[in-house]
Amino acid sequence: MKIMKKCDILLKTEMKVLSISFMKGAAFEMKKRFKQLIISTVIMQMFIILGCMTGCAAKTDDITRQEQLAQNQTQYEQLSSSQVQSDTEARNTGQTLSDAVEQISVDDAKTAALTDAGLIASDVNYTKEKLDYEDGIAVYDIEFYTSDAEYGYEINAVTGAVYSKDVDVRHARADHGHQNENGQNDIGAEQAKSIALAQAGFAEAEVTLLQCEFDVDDGQTVYEVEFIKDGREYEYKISAVDGSVLSCEMD
Repeated sequence: MKIMKKCDILLKTEMKVLSISFMKGAAFEMKKRFKQLIISTVIMQMFIILGCMTGCAAKTDDITRQEQLAQNQTQYEQLSSSQVQSDTEARNTGQTLSDAVEQISVDDAKTAALTDAGLIASDVNYTKEKLDYEDGIAVYDIEFYTSDAEYGYEINAVTGAVYSKDVDVRHARADHGHQNENGQNDIGAEQAKSIALAQAGFAEAEVTLLQCEFDVDDGQTVYEVEFIKDGREYEYKISAVDGSVLSCEMD
């Protein structure tokens, strides 16, 4: 009996120990799961916070981008408006680069034309005096006539140089020289070239593409002389009868 009583006491003690151990194990397991729950909750809160921050940043970037686009559009519209205004002012005023440079007077242009023609003011009657533009270059159009010729000049409004000229002689001088095979006086091609070069003030070695061609113009025998000097083309009509300069053009 004593032995069974001792076994019963031992069994109860062991059960109590086992119960205590079980309770301790369950508590540990609950504590472990509670910790995991807390950690999961914290992680979820962190993800939520990060998501909000990312969304706010994206929204802020989008607003900033829209503001920048609006600012660029405004600047473009202002620039376009300014450009249109500048173009309109340029068209209305007819300004070119030459306008920014001091120009000679129309009287100076007339003097330059007369000097080139070898005339004085009392010899001529003016028909045109006008400031114009030729390929963007400011020039004075000067036209006048004498008793035997008509002259048209374009004078550079800045430098005073002859930009182009056209001379038409209405009356030929008295015949002289040798006769051709038709019994008419003919100065010859070489003489015609010399006359044209002398009129232009150049030596033959100074020009290029010198050409001379015999022709009949309105029943009058002429030599047409052409050459180039410094990129400009010169054309002369020389009377084959007496060597007079019937017309000259410079482009």
